[in-house]
Amino acid sequence: MQWWLGLLGLLGCVGWVFAIWQGVKGHEIALESRQFSSQKEYDDVMDAWDKWGLIIFIASVVLSVIIAIAYFVMFAAIFGQAASSGDFG
Repeated sequence: MQWWLGLLGLLGCVGWVFAIWQGVKGHEIALESRQFSSQKEYDDVMDAWDKWGLIIFIASVVLSVIIAIAYFVMFAAIFGQAASSGDFG
């Protein structure tokens, strides 16, 4: 497997498919793409990637929820003003 296929995760609509694929197959890809001097080095590197992957995932979920709430509040305020004044356009 090629490590650079994970860069397809940056693509818009289909990027999440490649991001999930790389998350699932990451250990296998790392083992095939790099030489590790020992099992301990491999475990340390994978632990670091696992920790940062989880941090980034949680941060993206929290940010997505914040953005969704902000849009909801903004649109509710806009449409609430339009509804109360009777002006929709």
